[in-house]
Amino acid sequence: MCPDFSPFERARVVLRVLAKLECEPRAVMFDGQGIAHPRRMGLAAHMGLWLDVPTVGIAKSLLRGRFREPREKAGSTSALMLDGEQVGCVVRTRSSVRPVFVSPGDKLGITGAVRLTLRCCSGLRIPEPTRLAHIAAGAARSRGLEGEQLLQHVNTFARPPK
Repeated sequence: MCPDFSPFERARVVLRVLAKLECEPRAVMFDGQGIAHPRRMGLAAHMGLWLDVPTVGIAKSLLRGRFREPREKAGSTSALMLDGEQVGCVVRTRSSVRPVFVSPGDKLGITGAVRLTLRCCSGLRIPEPTRLAHIAAGAARSRGLEGEQLLQHVNTFARPPK
């Protein structure tokens, strides 16, 4: 996979969608990279500067860097290194499944990003916020939703539980 400028291209769309949310997020997780990016500016890092809330990048695959495989037990971690610098952690969110690659975006350090990620896992590999976003996007795509209809659909997933 070749890193490009897609985080910058997606920023406008993400900002428009988040501006329409009916609730203020206290943190935002992105399916992508934070600082674990060759330019140290993956989608989560870039959006964190705009949103002024803590952001975390959760990637399902390695973009760049080196790591040792974490132990098989849920909650196990290992350092994700890039150019001699730790830029995230490889996190086993569920025992005996492939790990995810967690890197802070903005307003969180590596430890806080890992802690938030693990708190958002509900026994599945992918943290609940990014899992629900994936489900919402797929449902919207299959229904052909666009514009305001798409934003209303996203809002149903963004509302905090009562």
